[in-house]
Amino acid sequence: MKNKVGNFFIRMIKGAAIGIAMIIPGLSAGTVSILTKIHQGIIDSVTNLHKQFKSSFLYLLPILLGAVIGFLGLAKPIKYGLSNIPVITVTLFVGLVIGGIPSMISEVKDKFSRKSLIICIIGVAVVIGISFLSGMFEVSITDLNIGTWFYLMLGGFFAGSALVVSGISGSMSLMVLGIYSSLIAIISDAESALVGHQSNGFWNDVLYLIPVAIGVLLSFIIMSFVMKFFLKKFNAETNYAVIGLTIGSIFAMYYLTFVKIIPDPTSSIHTDISYHLQWWMIILSILVLIIGFIATFFMERLSSKKESSVSTSTQSSNVENSIKNQDIAENKEEN
Repeated sequence: MKNKVGNFFIRMIKGAAIGIAMIIPGLSAGTVSILTKIHQGIIDSVTNLHKQFKSSFLYLLPILLGAVIGFLGLAKPIKYGLSNIPVITVTLFVGLVIGGIPSMISEVKDKFSRKSLIICIIGVAVVIGISFLSGMFEVSITDLNIGTWFYLMLGGFFAGSALVVSGISGSMSLMVLGIYSSLIAIISDAESALVGHQSNGFWNDVLYLIPVAIGVLLSFIIMSFVMKFFLKKFNAETNYAVIGLTIGSIFAMYYLTFVKIIPDPTSSIHTDISYHLQWWMIILSILVLIIGFIATFFMERLSSKKESSVSTSTQSSNVENSIKNQDIAENKEEN
């Protein structure tokens, strides 16, 4: 019972990390799910939801709860960090991502080859290309009609794919479609209306968020089946593509933060202060980069040791059971 409760809260914390990833421009929630070792579990649970509903739902529930808590609870502190100390804030998450890359590479069974290098380069290029496309135009969603409704659902679909596909950022997808700033403003207004007990304003904002939520849900389900197919049929190629997308996301985080968000007066994250890189920011950035790298790197090592010890104990118990069954069979034959 204690193990179940402990696992529930551990998955909730990992879900909170996914929720935080939704806020950081360029950071993929799929990358975070891989770093926290729940990516495969999410895909298996979603794709088996119709067969094993109870177990799959109980696996996903704490992750979803944690994602909501992480997104809503830490949205303002992270927005503050992105506004006032963006280089330090972003570099911390870059360090966390870099720390997980060695583990991602080690888990690929096939040896690194020229083909693998090409796939990685394509993955990097895809993310960088999407980054350059982001923020090229803004779409007005002030009037909620059928066209706006479906466009918001499309935005939710692309943003939802980031929950499963590593390296693709949900915020970056919304920037490409031109609705990132508007959605952030709507979410901020909804939070203010809820705190101020303004029910009319809150429900008006919810009407805009419903199609986004539907798009996210549909994408989450569909892309889970797509990723499961590619991981099964083209495991090595898919993993190397994910590594490339993840490396590309490092560029995307810096590019979107400094080029697209801070100078953008329409962004809700933007502040009027002029941002200048100072020596203490560089020192702190290097420090948080190292901290982020070490945190993820050793967390991966610890997780791998636990998995190997569990695997070893399982194998030994299977051997013991096999020996016992063999002894029982031999005793029966003697009798």
